[in-house]
Amino acid sequence: MEEIEKLNESPEFHIYMTEEEDRRKCFNTEVSLAKKEANIETAKNLLGMNVTTIDQIAKATNLSITEIENLKKKVES
Repeated sequence: MEEIEKLNESPEFHIYMTEEEDRRKCFNTEVSLAKKEANIETAKNLLGMNVTTIDQIAKATNLSITEIENLKKKVES
């Protein structure tokens, strides 16, 4: 988000995008990040409960198998 904010301050940036478009894109980015965080928390909970496989968690959360495996290592430590 810091990089986006810096870009927003650049006069050159305003040539390419209206303020409304910029706000919409920033909002969409924030929503995407929030969804990702929610999916990570869901995956951590499922891993902690040992109720499903890594493949099933990946499908349910739209996270990659690698991301799930990394989360599993963190949950187990």
